[in-house]
Amino acid sequence: MKASSSSKTRRHPRWLRVLLAVLAVVLIVVLVFVVVLSVLLYTGNKTVQTAPANAFYQAPSSFDTTPGSVIREEPITQGVPSNSTAMRILYTTTAFDTGEPTVSSASLFVPNTPASGAGRPIIAWAHPTTGITTACAPSLADDGGASTIPGLDSFLQQGYAVVATDYPGLGTQGPHPFLVGSSEARAILDGVRATLNTPEAKAGNRFIVWGHSQGGQAALWTGQMAKSYSPELDLLGVAAAAPASELVPLYDADIDTLAASILGPMVFYSWSEVYPDTSMESIITPIAMPIALKVAATCINSEKDLESIVLDAVLMTKVMVRANPTTVEPWKTLMRQNSAGGSPIGVPILITQGTDDTVVHPEVTQNFVQKLCSNGETVYFQLIKGVGHDVAGTVSAPAVALWAQDRFDGIRAPGNCGAQ
Repeated sequence: MKASSSSKTRRHPRWLRVLLAVLAVVLIVVLVFVVVLSVLLYTGNKTVQTAPANAFYQAPSSFDTTPGSVIREEPITQGVPSNSTAMRILYTTTAFDTGEPTVSSASLFVPNTPASGAGRPIIAWAHPTTGITTACAPSLADDGGASTIPGLDSFLQQGYAVVATDYPGLGTQGPHPFLVGSSEARAILDGVRATLNTPEAKAGNRFIVWGHSQGGQAALWTGQMAKSYSPELDLLGVAAAAPASELVPLYDADIDTLAASILGPMVFYSWSEVYPDTSMESIITPIAMPIALKVAATCINSEKDLESIVLDAVLMTKVMVRANPTTVEPWKTLMRQNSAGGSPIGVPILITQGTDDTVVHPEVTQNFVQKLCSNGETVYFQLIKGVGHDVAGTVSAPAVALWAQDRFDGIRAPGNCGAQ
């Protein structure tokens, strides 16, 4: 019995099938050409920039090795918020891997209004990912990075000093220990100490740490390490927007995305430089290595920066990793070691998260908040509808400013763990 015409397999016209086949071949040829071109252009580029950005960021041959000592400072005169004074500072901190003295840089913003008798409260800002080369330091901007600090104007109006570390290896001698929590935390805490040691700041020892993305991870680690590393400082709260809290589930959620193809090479390059017995070649495929090095060497301070490596990132999603680093040693262990939540924080925590975030996925942050709550931390969690990753810090800043003011005023911190 013959099949009816309605049951026959519908076939596209022959000319359309030929055209689709030709287009597929062309696409493959273009992809191969771009990959080969990338290999030809970037083979031989084996490192990212690690020399100090300029003379200001160069550590002197000898300096005061006490953590938080100010080595030098210079004024910032462009783009500074009105009724405030700003400066770049170079200060002593502690290398995470050796415990030896090293240096970090920061921008410091101080209101011109009179300080209280107890000294100004301090906001320690922890910036999101800008890159891993020394040229990626926020303080290098003409305004010292002022335009990139969410809530800066409000904090200054409230009378707070604001210190914004670059983290070691950004501006100063690299490599930058990217997403290495203990390194970030030491730089933040010693930045607060350096603020106390800067006479113009007229600062007291009370502070709140506030960060976004990488800086959210840094803020959480600062909360974990404050009492043991800097017991003389009085941390009153930790605020984090879309924090890179737990690196294993974050990478698993991002593995086939542009985010992983941009941030992955930065992590792999940085960690292969700062951790012994860790090789970038063990995780990046040979054909992807030149592209990965280009991506790792790019600062991502703006949309224009991101646009310059989008094609490379697209290619990286297809040819980047030999294996999932969350399942391969030593990467798996290092990711767990640098995840937040391993030690108690013990001060109020504010965490905000956008529902439309495709870099730090909401479910990862929600699960992390649940763990904090289970550990008895005082957490206020705010899920912000329709907000993506890039603007999470900016959108959260007004709430952070109000929350910070309450902490400095001694008002009991809210918590909503029971509502999660």
